[in-house]
Amino acid sequence: MPLFIAFFLAAFVYLHNDVSIDFADEGFLWYGAQHVVAGQVPIRDFQSYEPGRYYWCAAVLFFLGKGLMPLRLAMSLFQFVGLCFGLLTLRRVTKSSLFLLGVGCLAIFWMLIPCRYFDASMTMIALFFATRLVEKPSFRRHLAAGVFTGLASFFGINHGLYLLAGFFVLSLYLDFKGLVTFAAKKRLFFLLGLTFGLFPFWFMFLTVPSFWASYWERIVILSSSFYRGQANVSYPISWPWTIDWDKLTAPLPSFSGKMLEYTNYFSIGLFYIVLIIYYLVSVPALIKLKNIQERSRTLFVASVFIGFFYLRHIFARGDVCYLGEGIFPVWAGLLASRAFLHSPRLKRIHSILVIFFVCSSFLAAALLNNITFKYMVPKGGMTWYRVGKDRLWLTRPDAEYCENVKRLVSKYVKPEEPILLAPLLTTFYCLLQRESPVYELYFHIAPLRSMEERTVRRLEEKKVRWAIVGNILVDGHPEQALAHSHPLLWKYLMDHFEFVTKEGLRPGYFLMRRKS
Repeated sequence: MPLFIAFFLAAFVYLHNDVSIDFADEGFLWYGAQHVVAGQVPIRDFQSYEPGRYYWCAAVLFFLGKGLMPLRLAMSLFQFVGLCFGLLTLRRVTKSSLFLLGVGCLAIFWMLIPCRYFDASMTMIALFFATRLVEKPSFRRHLAAGVFTGLASFFGINHGLYLLAGFFVLSLYLDFKGLVTFAAKKRLFFLLGLTFGLFPFWFMFLTVPSFWASYWERIVILSSSFYRGQANVSYPISWPWTIDWDKLTAPLPSFSGKMLEYTNYFSIGLFYIVLIIYYLVSVPALIKLKNIQERSRTLFVASVFIGFFYLRHIFARGDVCYLGEGIFPVWAGLLASRAFLHSPRLKRIHSILVIFFVCSSFLAAALLNNITFKYMVPKGGMTWYRVGKDRLWLTRPDAEYCENVKRLVSKYVKPEEPILLAPLLTTFYCLLQRESPVYELYFHIAPLRSMEERTVRRLEEKKVRWAIVGNILVDGHPEQALAHSHPLLWKYLMDHFEFVTKEGLRPGYFLMRRKS
């Protein structure tokens, strides 16, 4: 039954996912998947995340075409995998199919953006392997946890690091509780499994020319960004006491009303408070907890160790998408904890917390979900817009923006001429069916100087005459503006290009042409 529920929910999401378009994040994945189908290699040939998610999407695009809906189908398939593991794990606390359906609905509410399904699903799968490890910390299950951690790294190195820490500390905890015999050997089995799980990386390092050098350069850039605190573009957490009613704008569209925006921000802030309280209570409780291999307690223990190490990711940016990627372990642990609450008073408090979680989830996440988004828009606020062979429901401003950029490029730029789009316009490479003339696609992390010099050199070599660029503040950060994050590139553009027009473009963006 969990598999059927997971299939039903993933299919429902896909059938309702013909809504909206993201001009930055989704395009970053879409462009990469298209070019993997064309034979290019992620990280080596274009800026990207880890290769796993691109090869997963490319497998679907290869058979169904390079459109946006096939890409979303690929992500819905991964969502299905995540839901399967998540719901199978929750069978430890309930046999009710209706209850599992409700939890599954809550899970898909938190999966806001299709290109983020990979990240949210990964915590569900991790919870399954961690729960099985608590139930029976055998050699085989240590090995399986290691293999999964290695494979997760191929989809996102951050997942690999969080899970490596989570599983390793979980194994130490089980040893502390006297549940692990041959503990050192079993941890070696975990590391052996990790080595097996990293096989896709080993294969690419050994067989794909220049991949290792490119990957090492990426590690250096990310390490440097992490050291400077710029690995993620920070966004303030909307603590309930910091919300300024007069400054409410994003993330909800203006027609949703200030009250909806306020309750949305307020609910997101409350969830961050709940996270802090949950782990402040749960971590000490683990020390005193007995009979941890009882069916529901295994899930509670696993949820604490998996979720705790994702806190760094969740608090790196006060964004509901980041919150949604680490919320499932908290939700699962909260449900599992009821089984060992014996006081009627504590059970009443638990019931109130569950009701709060469900209601606040709707206010914090469901209002920003693609599925519910189109039902919030007033009649006439959205329109069908054709993207290649696909038709999408877009807000009228987004549809007009797409059409304006297409019209502008077709007016000035010949089909065979390359054009640079920066900093957050990756999706337009796919909409315009053009290839980026440079390696970088997402200009928000300050690169190495050698990388900037390479970008300028490519613009020269490919004789790029046109560029749509903007010196915009990413989430209000001056240091993330193109002139600050890429000073060499910006100087080159200012010295060698001239302003043409900003007609039809979003504020801060303008079309430039190479000087004669």
